[in-house]
Amino acid sequence: MKIKTKLALRFALIIGSILLLFSICIYFFSSTYRLNEFQKRLKNRAITNTSLLENVAGIDSSLLHKIDKNTVNLLFEENNFIYNYDNKLLYNYHEGKNPLSLSNEILNSIKQNGNIKYREGLRDVVGISYPKKNPKYIIICSAIDFYGINVLNNLKLVLVICLLVSLLLIIISALIYSKEALKPISNIIKQVDAISANNLSSRVDVAEKKDEISTLAITFNNMLDRLEESFESQRSFVSNASHELRTPLTIIKGQIEVALMKLRNIDEYTSLLNSINTDVHNLTLLTNGFLEMAEASTKNQPLKTDKIRIDDLLYYVKKELHNKNKNYIINHYCPVKL
Repeated sequence: MKIKTKLALRFALIIGSILLLFSICIYFFSSTYRLNEFQKRLKNRAITNTSLLENVAGIDSSLLHKIDKNTVNLLFEENNFIYNYDNKLLYNYHEGKNPLSLSNEILNSIKQNGNIKYREGLRDVVGISYPKKNPKYIIICSAIDFYGINVLNNLKLVLVICLLVSLLLIIISALIYSKEALKPISNIIKQVDAISANNLSSRVDVAEKKDEISTLAITFNNMLDRLEESFESQRSFVSNASHELRTPLTIIKGQIEVALMKLRNIDEYTSLLNSINTDVHNLTLLTNGFLEMAEASTKNQPLKTDKIRIDDLLYYVKKELHNKNKNYIINHYCPVKL
């Protein structure tokens, strides 16, 4: 998988997770708000009915039943129950085919805690003791918040659709952005791919912006400088080695060819072999010197250097040349008077 694809997917995953968390929070708080508001409506409805039954003259359970039935803002499948503290049912009203079922455990729980709230399927149930001081009634009101549930379902659908559309747009935008962001790297790859041993002098273009990509290009150019220097050093070494090795080999070959032209006496062959032996010895020394140079250039440790006098070096070179060949004639020349 390419880097731009990974970046796009990771970016989409991060943003998508944030949007998903945001959507869940919206739905959770909306659902909590809906539940609290609906339970308040149920509680107010229960208190209103109890106040009418207790305080308004001429209102009995049958009349209160008619009032509930003809209420304009009647709740969906509403159930209202009023009990006294002896668990005797004083008033009962229910709409719908599935009335709320109550047990003595629920009534005793309301007596003990003062109120109770729970859900039975889609139905929300609120039970309270009324009034708070010296309670005389147990009021239970339940209904289904059909409108609120539909609003929540619609909100959930809208959030899911918006989340999916947002993810699609995020992925497309991330792919476009990652492609543009990695375009300089793609250009570097193309330029690097065109560099070979024949054109090590080529360099990667460095952007004016001082960012990580520019640093990468500069670092790669520095590496090319070191590689070019190493290649040039190798070419020079091979060229010099070939030249230095060719001379003694040519001399040896020439001596052998001259010796083979005619038969010679033992002294001449002895002299010829001594000459060839000397040339082979010089060739061995030259080869060992090349090997030492190659070994020194391949070691990771830097060469140890020290300051020396140039005249001492010249005298040392002169001495070594005389040791190799006593017939060498070295002329001294110094343009500056010491």
